[in-house]
Amino acid sequence: MRQIVLIAAGEGVVVRAAATRLKTALILLLLIVGPIGSAAARPPRTVPRVGYISPGSASDPARLRRFEAFRQGLRELGYVEGRNLTLEPRWAEGKFTNQVRQIAEHAG
Repeated sequence: MRQIVLIAAGEGVVVRAAATRLKTALILLLLIVGPIGSAAARPPRTVPRVGYISPGSASDPARLRRFEAFRQGLRELGYVEGRNLTLEPRWAEGKFTNQVRQIAEHAG
């Protein structure tokens, strides 16, 4: 980088100091803004989508306890819904055809 030196009636020292301060300010600005710009240029991280498909009903207390246990197990492994995981529960309501359709929808 070239140093800016302007000499005007004996005020060269003042101008040189101002140019040095300007160069320092620009370097600091690049150090601060540079990482922000590079983070914005990266493609967004994909969040894993986990489908929980139960043959039962969402109103069945036993099925809800199993689902909560599954959810708790994910939390213990460090997965947090909405932050690094999307959890999509589906309930077949006792109908096998619903369960097959839900599996196909989630996979597709």
